[in-house]
Amino acid sequence: MIFKKEFVKKLKLQIPNSINKFNLIYPEKQNGYVRFDKFKLNAVYLEGLTDEYNNEILLKFKYKDFHYVSPSYTFDSIYIMSDGCNEYRYDKNLKLIAKYLRDISIKPELDLKTKLHILNILIEWKDFNEKSKKEYICAYQIEKNKKKVKVSYAVFDDKLENNSNFETLNNMLEKFNISNVDYFQKCKVINNKIIKEDSIYLGNKINTNNDG
Repeated sequence: MIFKKEFVKKLKLQIPNSINKFNLIYPEKQNGYVRFDKFKLNAVYLEGLTDEYNNEILLKFKYKDFHYVSPSYTFDSIYIMSDGCNEYRYDKNLKLIAKYLRDISIKPELDLKTKLHILNILIEWKDFNEKSKKEYICAYQIEKNKKKVKVSYAVFDDKLENNSNFETLNNMLEKFNISNVDYFQKCKVINNKIIKEDSIYLGNKINTNNDG
């Protein structure tokens, strides 16, 4: 999905100096995705950025909508990936928040317990994508606040029904049409079945590769 230039300009004003020091390079047309929790807008993500070292960069902005003040966005996180596999999320003070796997990888310098944790995730990822026909897992969160976790992100090929809360996207996106949007969700895998959580991410195809 392509964000309107004026909307992106407003988001950039929220980026702290600690993040601007990365000398971020933005695409000419800014793409990204949005997150809804129980169909309420939660966050906006700008993707397709790079830095001076050619790392892949993703920026997250939290949406705040209180009844007594005007809705606004605040900078939340920067995601950095240098190898196409291992992604690291930091807050505005560059404190590590979480780690993700975007492709197959077990770094050799990791301790045995962490390697086995990742191996377990990769096996689950492989087994599910080989057996599933209607959805596939595109990524995993493997660590959150220094604790090992296993949260999958699954892409679905069916289309979402329109929801009145999606109308707010007309103010930030170029030519928004829910029928042309893909979605993915945080999920748990139990006995090779996807258990969806409440978070829904709307965007373009996250990953057309169905091998994990």
